[in-house]
Amino acid sequence: MDLEFSPPNWTLDEIRKAIPEEVFQHRPALALAVLARDMILILILGSAMSTARQMSGDFEWQHSDDGDSLVEALSSLLVLAAWLVYWWFQGLLFTGIWIIGHECAHESFLPSKISCNVIGLVCHTLLWTPHFSWKLVHHIHHRYHGLMGKDQHWIPQTRSKLKKSSMCMEYLQDAPLFNLLQLIVQQIIGYPLYLWFHVTGPDDYPLFTSHFNPWSILFKPEQRYSVPHYRRSGWNYVRGALATTDRDFLGWQGRFFLHDISHFHVVHHLFPRIPFYNGEIATNHLKALIGKDCLSSGTPVFRSLWDNYRACQFVEDSGDILFYKDSSGKSHRHSL
Repeated sequence: MDLEFSPPNWTLDEIRKAIPEEVFQHRPALALAVLARDMILILILGSAMSTARQMSGDFEWQHSDDGDSLVEALSSLLVLAAWLVYWWFQGLLFTGIWIIGHECAHESFLPSKISCNVIGLVCHTLLWTPHFSWKLVHHIHHRYHGLMGKDQHWIPQTRSKLKKSSMCMEYLQDAPLFNLLQLIVQQIIGYPLYLWFHVTGPDDYPLFTSHFNPWSILFKPEQRYSVPHYRRSGWNYVRGALATTDRDFLGWQGRFFLHDISHFHVVHHLFPRIPFYNGEIATNHLKALIGKDCLSSGTPVFRSLWDNYRACQFVEDSGDILFYKDSSGKSHRHSL
């Protein structure tokens, strides 16, 4: 990747003409088959784990008087391994259900708006996400992606805000173990905090802005270090949409369980109504036109998560095109 960045000057019309009309067409049977497949796999995994728990209990009862500590230890390890495998794949499957709710929010899952609303509501409600309020805010995110102060997700801290942190935090922010602890906490409770308090959203929103509060300001009418953020004079819709990255997220697992949400994310930001199963075709046409302006990364996802967390601390208070800097003020990319 070039260290020097020149903002893309493509128009949305140019890009739209490069993508065949057929990738915008829905295939309802395929979409519903994917949803049914995910639900069936969730039930199969749940049933298998329930059966395994029962068998494990019977095994422990039969050997409870043997006094064989090795057998007990091996049994415990097998149970732990089974739970870890179950949590991982069941988590992927439920995330896939959430992503289908996301597709419904864009009305790209089925041609019927009512059907999308119903399926999206069910999928997201099952996973504690308020579908319609999240949908509204997510549309704002797409409309203003990459625009400081208007985007709704992951608004960078500015240098002046970072300086207001405590001296203790200033010393700790470069400590890998402290970063790891922060990262784990972020991954566990970050999304609930976003829904409840709109954390990482615009600074000028009230403290307790919430997706669960219909009277909050949200509902009034009106790869990080390698992609830019813009202020108003440097931003347009296409530049904002291209300020994201196609990422090989968990390889085949991301493609199968997560419906390519990360693999073909750039074209999704340009045209959110392209059905997820057409993302690869659309991306191939997009790359043929804009080349390196379609950012992608093959770095393993957990390595990227760690690198981005360490490198993305703040952006400068001034400038029209901004890149994240680490705690020492070093940026991995800069604008021409």
